[in-house]
This record gives sequence, C-alpha cells and structure tokens, in this order.
Amino acid sequence: MECPTCKTDLPDGSKFCSQCGTAQSLACQACGHGNAASCQILCGLAAPIPDVRCADGCGRDRTSSFISSTVAPLSERRQLSVMFCDLVGSVSLAERLDPEDFNAVLATYLRQATTIVEAGGGLVARYLGDGILAYFGYPVAHEDDTEQAITTGLELIKAVGELGPAPDRLRVRIGIATGTVIVGDLIHSGQMDQPSVVGETPNLAARLQALAQPNTVVIDERTRRLIRASVRV
Repeated sequence: MECPTCKTDLPDGSKFCSQCGTAQSLACQACGHGNAASCQILCGLAAPIPDVRCADGCGRDRTSSFISSTVAPLSERRQLSVMFCDLVGSVSLAERLDPEDFNAVLATYLRQATTIVEAGGGLVARYLGDGILAYFGYPVAHEDDTEQAITTGLELIKAVGELGPAPDRLRVRIGIATGTVIVGDLIHSGQMDQPSVVGETPNLAARLQALAQPNTVVIDERTRRLIRASVRV
C-alpha cells in the first residue's frame, strides 16, 4: 500500500505512515471499500479496537484504530477558586415537609444557586445531594475569578435566604479555597458532570464549608491575599 500524502510504500495493513505519520485508510476486508481511519492520537499512541463496521460498503465488521472513549481527556494544571455550598438543616426540613413539597424546595434552591454561580462566571461541577461544588477559573480564566467566587457566595446567602416556607427559610454554609489543581478525569465516565479537580484546594474548600456558621462564607488564606479592596472580608 502507498501513503496518499508522501507516497511512501508501506506494508499492507499499516495504520500510520512510517515517514510522515499520516493515518492510513483501512479497507473493509469483506467488500474492499476504503474508509479513512478514524484515529485520535494521544501521546503518540493509538489503541486497536476490533469489530468496527464498514460505514459505506457492505456493513461487515472491519478493524480500525482509534482512542477509546473510555480514555480520560488530557489533564491540565490550573489555578482555581473552588466553592463548596451546603444547605443547612436539610434533613430536619425533609422530616417536617411532605416529600413532594421538600423536592420542590430543593429543586428551586438548586436552580437558583446554579443561576447565581453561572452569572458570577463560575461553573457548577457537581450536585452533591443538597450541596454544590463550583469552579471559578475553569474552563475560562478571568483576572477577578477569586473576587467573583466570594461575591457569588454572598449573593447565594442572600438569595437562598428568601427560599423555603416560613419560618423554615433556607440557609447555607459556604467554603472557598484557591490554589493550583489538576483538572481532568482519571477515568472518562458518562456519569460525571464536569472534569474533576485533583489537589489540596477542593479538600480545603470542603473543610472550610464544614467549619462555616449558617449563612457565612469562610475563605482560606490564599483567597484572602488575592482578593482586592472591593470585597470586605
């Protein structure tokens, strides 16, 4: 076989050109129809996946080469402000309310919180029961991500305080930490909402949230150093 790009003679069945690296078209063994190899390159490697159907010919199985969708996306090093927001007293509230009423309250809280986080430039990465994990600085970084995280936390307290039946107005605890993390799932899964972050920062944010009093935002030292005079701490 011949590489269509550089015309180098290659052994039959070659997936890549040994000279220019171009992915080679693989023909269906049953009907001979040529299909361009659907290959993705990760760190210079390709995983052989058997039993790929001939798309345009007879429909019989053929062998192609591509990176499996179960391979995690490339990770990247980023500075993020990570926010944990947790609803206070949700267990006791669930005990007092009818399940449908509690579900409606919880859904309203999550929708409102998500709207506020996104309006502040944040990304809701996970819904953890009645808690929310949000990133500020991913996927797009801004100079004021840390300030926006704090401002968003204060807005959440105000907005959530107007939800729920009187006298059971909702309250939240919020922890925010800033630091360098690795963004990207170790294993790709359809069950994941957004890429995970690996590092001390999300763990610290979770601990700060647990220490916070109802309707307060607790931040770490790095976050405090990064914020500007426009935010009073």
